[in-house]
Amino acid sequence: MTAALPGRNRVPDPSASFWVTKVLTTGMGEALSDFLVTRFDPVPTVLLTAALFAVVLAAQLRADRYRPWLYWGAVSMVGVFGTMVADVTHVALGVPYAVSTPVFLVALVAVFVVWRRVEGTLDVHAVTSGRRQRWYWAAVVATFAMGTAAGDLAASTVHLGYLGGGLLFVGLVLLVVVGRATAVLGPVAAFWTAYVLTCPIGASFADFVAVPGSRGGLGVGTGLVSAVLLVAIVVAVGTGGGPGSHRAADAPRTRGEPGYPGRLPDHEETPVNDETPRHADALDDGDTADVVVKVDRIPVDGTYVRVSSIGETGERPFVLVAGLGIAATYYERLAPHLEGFGPVRALDLPGFAGVKRFRGKVTIERYADAVERVIEELGLDDPVLVGHSMGTQVVTEVAARHPEYTDLVLISPVIDSKARTVSESAVRFARSALHEPSVVRWHAVTAYALCGWHWFRRVLPQMVAFPIEQRAPHVQARTLIIRGEQDALVPRDWIRRLARVFPYAVLREVVGGAHSVMHAQADAVAALAVAHVRGELPDRGVSSLQRVRDDSTSTDLSRLSAGEAWLVVRARLAELFGMAKGDDEVLEAGKSAHALAMADRAGAPVPDAVRQEIVEAVGPDHDQRAGG
Repeated sequence: MTAALPGRNRVPDPSASFWVTKVLTTGMGEALSDFLVTRFDPVPTVLLTAALFAVVLAAQLRADRYRPWLYWGAVSMVGVFGTMVADVTHVALGVPYAVSTPVFLVALVAVFVVWRRVEGTLDVHAVTSGRRQRWYWAAVVATFAMGTAAGDLAASTVHLGYLGGGLLFVGLVLLVVVGRATAVLGPVAAFWTAYVLTCPIGASFADFVAVPGSRGGLGVGTGLVSAVLLVAIVVAVGTGGGPGSHRAADAPRTRGEPGYPGRLPDHEETPVNDETPRHADALDDGDTADVVVKVDRIPVDGTYVRVSSIGETGERPFVLVAGLGIAATYYERLAPHLEGFGPVRALDLPGFAGVKRFRGKVTIERYADAVERVIEELGLDDPVLVGHSMGTQVVTEVAARHPEYTDLVLISPVIDSKARTVSESAVRFARSALHEPSVVRWHAVTAYALCGWHWFRRVLPQMVAFPIEQRAPHVQARTLIIRGEQDALVPRDWIRRLARVFPYAVLREVVGGAHSVMHAQADAVAALAVAHVRGELPDRGVSSLQRVRDDSTSTDLSRLSAGEAWLVVRARLAELFGMAKGDDEVLEAGKSAHALAMADRAGAPVPDAVRQEIVEAVGPDHDQRAGG
């Protein structure tokens, strides 16, 4: 399956104007259907309406984006044809409303079940491909047929009358609103429940106004009611430019869309053998390596976020968010590679790496608030959000709130929706840890010690329970999902299911990597991230998990000379002391020393004055080249 493009949803956002227009179309469909079948021969009328409905719907299904007039024309035709289907079932076939209503309900549920199984989501924000749009319209047709039958059932069979039936369904919609406001109903369930219930609302009130007094109505007539509602629909769509439009048709192209540099034509997106790993592309070398790390504090919510920054210039800023209990040092090997493309900001969130904890309840959403605050304070324009483990939940939440962000990178996203228990997650994490290098285990032990068991225990249930797949459909950014081959916590089946929920996602697996793949295989992960931002990663669809290989995989110490290794050891001690004591100056020195050692190993030139200042900051006994 070819992944859909960001910002190209083919149906409108469910805004207030959407619901108003929706009710108008259901009322118009009810009135116009009754008018046509009573004024003309019912058989050819139904056949002609079916043909016109098919033509309009076919045009809508071919649309590659939301087009207001076409969309609402199709909805209006569904209103007319859906009413005819319900009426034909009752009048021509003699099926009671008490029977046809549950039959239509079963058909609707069947559409939802198969749609959910095939696509992984029923969210209308994720209708970004032709196949998803076909499922959407199958559900719409079923809802109109069932809603119309339910309205007639309430009015005729239950004897509530058209007005009483309409008020009943208004009350049910209000219950849905309350359920959504109190989080009893999720956004997807609330939308489709309201979509079904608004069908009989429009139909019931249209019938109440149109039918004669002998049938409990006002007797205005179906023809006049149809005309008035049709004019109201035209005004609603015309004046609003289309309710809830995600993006105007003439909006500028974003990364990944056809016509944007780096995007491959759709016909070039061919399947790839999952078992054939490729080398990671090499990053461009800069003139000199920027190894000076600056540490700042951004006040947030009674505490602060510690920001470790490297680099000041480049195409796009990167914002790196680590996982549960983990310090930004997990990104120490990844950040220098990214810095060649753009400035890097690695965050230590409240409660982690010695940073003061939040007071009160802690949630993933609260951490997302903190990241938003950092982005705002630093004045970052369209940052590339990079998250690892629990950090993927945080950056996904941030991206879902900001449709203007265009790139998202998720490394080892958690938690598998089929294993959302603390015990199962712990077992899977332990299995993955067996494949981590010793330096990662050192980072984990020290980071968890700084975090403390009490805080870790408070945040862990929030991470395990967070439904990242429910926020994913709201993300308009192009998303790259990376996992390590040996990551038991993030199995292949999970990231494939997760990727199907995002409007646009590509998958990559790093051979030999485990959960902390961005550390041990930093070269490959950095190359993938930069290629993704540049629009150079082939999009082969979420069913294809292309694998890459990082031949440089090893621990820091095994890659370094004796002098470089000694500098790394002292850098680590300085970082640990700085985090434990809250001494940002010592922390800066330690992080900069580590970056210097990595630059030396890579053969990247560093100005002598900068080198000497960094080396002296972590100890004067180290020789000037750190090479031994």
